[in-house]
Amino acid sequence: MATTMTTKMVFTTLEVADICKVSIGLVARWFDSGRLKGNKIPCTQNRLVPREYLVTFMKSYGISLDGLS
Repeated sequence: MATTMTTKMVFTTLEVADICKVSIGLVARWFDSGRLKGNKIPCTQNRLVPREYLVTFMKSYGISLDGLS
């Protein structure tokens, strides 16, 4: 039986906060300032960050990628 590993491709603000070990508020400020790219869901406060943007952001700010594994 083959085992497949799925990789999460989109993260919520809460998930990004957990991965980066920071507060949700800080992630929201990163997003709102344009430093962290992603999509804001209309009519809500929810933000979604694609994996590729999160990895790029983490590398550029020296944040360990360990939380993504």
